[in-house]
Amino acid sequence: MIEAERALLGVVLLNPKIISLVFNEITETDFYSPHHKYIFKAMKTLHQNNKEIDYVSISAILENEKLLKQIGGIDYLNELSYSMPSPRHLETYIDLIKETSLKR
Repeated sequence: MIEAERALLGVVLLNPKIISLVFNEITETDFYSPHHKYIFKAMKTLHQNNKEIDYVSISAILENEKLLKQIGGIDYLNELSYSMPSPRHLETYIDLIKETSLKR
């Protein structure tokens, strides 16, 4: 479910400290959208290297991998948090992504 993917990524951008919880639950292969897989993978790379997860660092990784334009640029990264996804619904977003992944 693309909406759940967008919401999850938006929650992480707004609350990067929850990323460990998210990594314990899902992987980039659970995402349907290739754009979201790339963004999630960039977040994972930043986390593994003890770097801040934010728009600038994610866009730098994606630009370096020639993927930034493909995902819609920094504007798309900004859009992910504009919808103001709620951290209280994080488990719901994770469950929806996992359920959809299992159906594929």
